[in-house]
Order: sequence, then C-alpha cells, then structure tokens
Amino acid sequence: MLAQWNDTFKTGHHEVDAQHQRLFGLVNDLHEAIVAGRGRDFQSTALKTLAEYCATHFSTEERMMDSLGYPESAQHKQLRRELMGQAKEILESYASGKTQLPLKLGHFLNNWLTHHIGDNDKIFINWVRAQPASASR
Repeated sequence: MLAQWNDTFKTGHHEVDAQHQRLFGLVNDLHEAIVAGRGRDFQSTALKTLAEYCATHFSTEERMMDSLGYPESAQHKQLRRELMGQAKEILESYASGKTQLPLKLGHFLNNWLTHHIGDNDKIFINWVRAQPASASR
C-alpha cells in the first residue's frame, strides 16, 4: 500500500474526509496495478477512475467554496485546473501509447494527495468551521 489514510488527514468534515479516503484507495489501486504489472487496460481504467473521482471531489469542494464565499476560492480553482490539465495530459499520453505508467506516478499522486489535504483542504475546512453554524453545515 502506497497511500495510507490516518487521522492526520482528517479535516473534520464528513463528506470531504470520505472523499479523501476514497482518493487514497484509488491511488493505491493504481499503484498496485502498476507494481503487479497488470495489463494496460486495467491500469488505464484505474487511472481514468482516479482522474474522474478527482474531478468529482474538486467539484464538491468548489461548490462548498462558492456557496460560502471562501476568499481563496480563485486560487484553489486555478490549482485544480492545473492539476486536472496534468492528469488529462497523462491520460492522453498513456492512451496513445506514448507513456508507460511509471512507479513514480504513484508516488507523485501520493505526494499530491497528502499536500492537497494538508496545504489546501485543512485550511479551507478550518475556515468553513469558523463560519457561523448555519452557514457551515
């Protein structure tokens, strides 16, 4: 297992934490497919599933940011657009046969996920929790 979920990653927001746990699982699924040398089709499916779920997760957080008027929303959206652009490039390159899924990709995703939660989401969720109870739930 590459990406290990533990309490240090909890933001305290049930939906966001559940999505983060799912992302950890998907990173592990992809990593295991690469390490086990599973076929290209399986790796491609795992990568596509991970990219799609990232988009779903980002959409959830962005809706929360917009509905609550989060002041750093524009910066977070830009970071996410850049990440999704990178993911799209990886998917297209892999689908066309130009790129193999290196083990480094799993490590990159694990590092991104831990920094995404620690550097961005915890700050956002802490801001959400500081808002009046009626606005933050």
